[in-house]
Parts: sequence; structure tokens; C-alpha cells
Amino acid sequence: MKNDMAAMVKLQDLKFQKRQLAVVSLLKREQRLRADIAKLDEQSRAVDQTYTYGMKLVGADMIWRAWVGRSKSALNIELAQVLAQKETVIRGVRREFGKLSVARQLAKDRAKTRKQSIAEVKLTQAIEQSLFRRSF
Repeated sequence: MKNDMAAMVKLQDLKFQKRQLAVVSLLKREQRLRADIAKLDEQSRAVDQTYTYGMKLVGADMIWRAWVGRSKSALNIELAQVLAQKETVIRGVRREFGKLSVARQLAKDRAKTRKQSIAEVKLTQAIEQSLFRRSF
């Protein structure tokens, strides 16, 4: 029975760790996307400051702005998807943490109950031996 409880705690711990790894992966993706968006904004600002009359004459500035807009939209859509996934995974992490906490508490309670039972048996045996010795 003790091994069953330990196995249950170990299983819940592994499930919890697996969920945590999923969150870490999503956090890294989120960080990369945010960095890409910031880099695109920085590049856009830099190009805005260096436009020449010739670039504007041939419409290169409009093409650039359109490309930046499309790219930023795509990155923001992907970021929104990652944030939605992250929220779902975080709910799962919380649920697994709750299960892990319950499993640990059950194991702790079971161990405490077992120790109390053993102590009661030993006390009963000691009392019986004491009474048995007095009767002789």
C-alpha cells in the first residue's frame, strides 16, 4: 500500500513536470515572437528616418510599409494563438498541481495513519505483556 501511494505521487509529479515543460516551451515561443515584433518596429522606425525622395517617387516607401504591416499582423496573430495556448496549458498546470498536492497529502496522511496504527499495536502488546507477567 505504501508503494501504491509513492507510485501515485510519482505519477502525479511526472504529469505536473510534463505540463510545466509545455508552459516553458510556449513562453519561449512568446518571447521570440515579441522580440520579432519589436525588431520589426525598430527596423520600420529606422527606415522611416532614412527615406529618400527617390524611394518615395517609385513607391518603395508604400511597399515597405505594406510589407511591415502584413508581417506585423502575421506575427501578432501567431502571438495571440500562442497566448491562447499558454492560457489553456496554464490551466492544466494548475489542475495537475492540485492533483499532485492531493496525492502528496494523501500519502502523508496514509503514512501518519500507518504510524499511529503501529504505535497502537505496540502499546496494546506492551499492555498485554505487562498484564500477562503480573498474572504469573
